[in-house]
Amino acid sequence: MHVQTRDGDINISDIAVAVAGTQNGDISIERVSQAVEVGSVGGSVSIKDSTGRASVTTIGGGIEVVNLRPSATADRFEAISVSGDLNLEGVSHSQFNARTVTGDVYLTGSLAAGGRYGFKTMSGDITLTLPGDSSFNLSAKVSRDGEIISDFPLTLIPDAIPPSAPTPPAPKSPAPAPAVAPHASPIIVKVAPRMSKVIVTTPVTVAAHTLRRVNAICGAGDANIQVASFSGTLHLVKN
Repeated sequence: MHVQTRDGDINISDIAVAVAGTQNGDISIERVSQAVEVGSVGGSVSIKDSTGRASVTTIGGGIEVVNLRPSATADRFEAISVSGDLNLEGVSHSQFNARTVTGDVYLTGSLAAGGRYGFKTMSGDITLTLPGDSSFNLSAKVSRDGEIISDFPLTLIPDAIPPSAPTPPAPKSPAPAPAVAPHASPIIVKVAPRMSKVIVTTPVTVAAHTLRRVNAICGAGDANIQVASFSGTLHLVKN
């Protein structure tokens, strides 16, 4: 079904494929079985209890998604809002992308094993509410004044250090080796820029003014999460 309107709302339910667009109206979709493609200017979008690939774009409106599942492994989920919040609950797709320019992003639900999740906001917070046994790799970019607040134990991983220059030949009479300080044990935040490893206990706040990029792992790292927030806080919350 393909529906388009101006200055009006759209309500769709119980079909295979929904393609909808509206200006100055809201869109509500339920129980679609194969695919959803939606665009809205000046209105919000709601999708519930549906299956298949999904692409949602709004300008000047929020996006709400509840209980959305893939029908095939290759099915992707994408939600983009120019000015509005993204409220995403129970989205089971393993290929996941959520972006907003000025708005907050909220995800509630489990992570798919091997899933790849992307979150980006120019001005807003990102809150991921996950089960307590979640396992993931985290790659986050935050502003100098931003924070990462985690209920999960994270092992922070530094960026790769470039290889050193070749070692020059040793002199005939080797000079005494300089004293080497013992390797410091892992410490608990705050984060130091060149620290090799930091164990983060729960709950904890990572001060991002010393680190623009944060790479971390929780558990075995079964899913991959990429986050970019240019003016906001990343919250990792145990459900």
